Amino acid sequence: KGHEAIAVAGDQQKTIENFAVFMSETVKQLKAHGCTNAMNISIATEPYAYWKEEWADVISRDELVGKAAKDIAVSINAVSEQLKKDGLRKEVTIMGPNFAGAEDAAHYYGHFKKYINKDACDLISLHKYYGSELIDDNYDLWKSCAEEYKKEVDSFENFVWDEYNTSPGYSKPFEAIHSPYNGLQLTLAQICFMNYGMKGSFIWTLFDQQ
Repeated sequence: KGHEAIAVAGDQQKTIENFAVFMSETVKQLKAHGCTNAMNISIATEPYAYWKEEWADVISRDELVGKAAKDIAVSINAVSEQLKKDGLRKEVTIMGPNFAGAEDAAHYYGHFKKYINKDACDLISLHKYYGSELIDDNYDLWKSCAEEYKKEVDSFENFVWDEYNTSPGYSKPFEAIHSPYNGLQLTLAQICFMNYGMKGSFIWTLFDQQ
């Protein structure tokens, strides 16, 4: 359930318009209060692109992925246009939509790029985890993921892996994250990112902060 000042029940378009106004006003107020370190807008995170087999009678995997990609692209377009209207577009970098690492991610981007305005989204962000076997050479796992995206993009120059880390599994996550081989897996990921010309990456630090 969205905030009552933004979400309008049964009216997605009005909700998106309200959200765009809210985001632009937020940027305006941050500037008015002298905040200089709030320069990025991340719109959505892992938007509803997951699909379960039991949903097949209601919506197909491709339909859900396509709808999710379109809805987020339309929202990003609206925020970008509102910022332009308010003279604030150049003040911020818009990043989205934080694709999850599911097998649909590259396919999701294929839909997303059909709807996103050319200048609306400055950074395309991705999430992915690999390396459950910490002593293995997992470079090829990262490479295979990059190759999937390569089918949909001309260049990785505006792509960031804004959430990545090793994937130690859920049985002994803290033990794995403190393994000396954890650094090896992060290095393999970074080598792949650099080889494909990714703009940057952010490590997800929840486990690292324990």
